Amino acid sequence: MINKLFADWTNRILLLIVLLLGFYVIFRGISLSFTHDESLSFSIIQGNTSLKQTANHHALNTMLMDVCFKLFGSQEWALRLPNIIAFFIYSLAAFLVTNLITEKTIRVFAFVVLLFNPFLLDFFSLARGYGISNSCILLAFYFLLRHNVRDQKLSILNIDFLLCMLSATASMFSILSSINIYIALLGIFVIRYMIFFLKNRQSWNRGILLSCVIFFLALVPLYFGVETLLVLKDNNELYYGSNSLISSINALIYASMYHDFPPKWVSISLRYAILAIFLISFVFLVFYKKRSERFLLISCLNILVVIGFFIEHYFFDAKYPQNRTALMFIPMIACQAMFLFNEINTAKFKWVNVFIKMISVFAIILLSYNLIINLNLKKTLLWSYDASTKEVAMLIDYHSKGLNRKAVISNRWLFEPTLNYYITSRELNIEPASRNPLNCGADFILDFNPNCPDVTYDTLLFNNDNGVVLLKKR
Repeated sequence: MINKLFADWTNRILLLIVLLLGFYVIFRGISLSFTHDESLSFSIIQGNTSLKQTANHHALNTMLMDVCFKLFGSQEWALRLPNIIAFFIYSLAAFLVTNLITEKTIRVFAFVVLLFNPFLLDFFSLARGYGISNSCILLAFYFLLRHNVRDQKLSILNIDFLLCMLSATASMFSILSSINIYIALLGIFVIRYMIFFLKNRQSWNRGILLSCVIFFLALVPLYFGVETLLVLKDNNELYYGSNSLISSINALIYASMYHDFPPKWVSISLRYAILAIFLISFVFLVFYKKRSERFLLISCLNILVVIGFFIEHYFFDAKYPQNRTALMFIPMIACQAMFLFNEINTAKFKWVNVFIKMISVFAIILLSYNLIINLNLKKTLLWSYDASTKEVAMLIDYHSKGLNRKAVISNRWLFEPTLNYYITSRELNIEPASRNPLNCGADFILDFNPNCPDVTYDTLLFNNDNGVVLLKKR
C-alpha cells in the first residue's frame, strides 16, 4: 500500500517538502531563544496562576508544556515539543485534505499554500498554542470533508462527527479565537444529520442515540469556551485584533511575507486574489448546479465563520483576528481555493482550466520564493527583540563569575519574562529580572538605546538586527 502511495510523483514531492520543513522546524525549536510569551506560559507551569486569567494562557499548550517539562526538563526543545509534533500532524492533515482531489497541480498548489508560510512555521517551533490549533483545525476540516452524505452510513457519519469535534475542541482550547470554527463545524454537522435523516428515514436505534450523545457532548466544550471568553472580556484581555476584516487580511499578508511593509503591489494583489476566490466561490455556490458537496461544505463553513466574526464585532464590540490570531485563515483560504479550482477544473470550461493551472504554478513559485528568502535560524517575526536574549543571559552569567553575589540586571519590561526563564531554568548567577524603570546603577543593562551618561559601561553585545544593547558597568 505504501509503495503504491508513493509511486505517484506528487506524493513523493509532498513527502520531501514535509521532511525538509520538518528538519527546519525541529532545528529552530532547538536553537531559537525563548520568547516573551513562551516565558509567560513557562511561568504558569512554575506556579504563577494569575496568568491563567489572561489571553496569554493557551490552555492545551500550557498543559502539554507542563507534561513535557515533567518528562524532559526545561530546555527549549522540550517545552516546544508539542508544537513540533503538531507540525507533522498539520502536514498529515494537509496531505489528507489535498488528497481529496485528483488534479495534481491544484493539489501541490494547496499544499504549498498550507505549508510555505514562514510566519505560520514560526509557531511550530515555539511553545504557543497557534501551531497546535492550526493542525487541529485542518484535521477537523478533513473529517468534515472526507465522506459525502449521500454515500454515508450513519455509523460513518457519527465517527466523522466525533473526530471532527474532538479536533475542533483541541483547537479551541489551544486558541480560543477558533471558537467560531467550532460553532460553524457543529452547525454544519447538524445540517448534515438533518439531510441524512430526510434521505434515510430510520426508526429510533442505537446509531441515532449515539448521534444525540455526541451532539450534547459537543456542547460541553462550547460552554467552557464561551465561559472563558466572558472571563477574558471582564478582565479586558480581548484587546488584540483588527477593526475590520480587510485589515485582518492585510495584517496576515504582511506577516506571511515576514515584512511589516512588503511591496505595495504584492500586498494589494494578494488581497484582491483572496477576495476574488471568495467572490467567485459565492457565484459558483449560487448559480452552478453541479457543484460538489465538498465545495459546498467548505464554502458554507467559511461563510458561517465570517458571519460569526461580523456578529461578534457589531454586537459585542469584539475585534477581528490579527496576525497570529488570524492564522486560522490559512487553512480556510487554502481549502476554499483548492475546491474552487477543482470545481472549475471538473466543469471543463474552455481555456479556464489552463488559466487556473497557470495561476497555481505562479502561486507555487511566488510562495516558494517568499519562504526561501525568509528562512532563518535566529529569530521569529513577532518576538525578534528576543532573538539574542538567550545569549544575553549566558553573557551576564559568564561575566558575573567574579562577583561574590548574584548579578543585578536592569532591563526594559519586554525582556523580563525571557530573562527570568533562563535565570530559573539554567540556575544562573543573576537576580530575577523585573519590570522596574531603568536603573543606571545595575551591574548590567539590557535595552534598545540605554542612556546612562553618569555611569561608565562597556558594551558586551549589540544586535544590529533588532537594536538590543547589553552593557556591563566597569
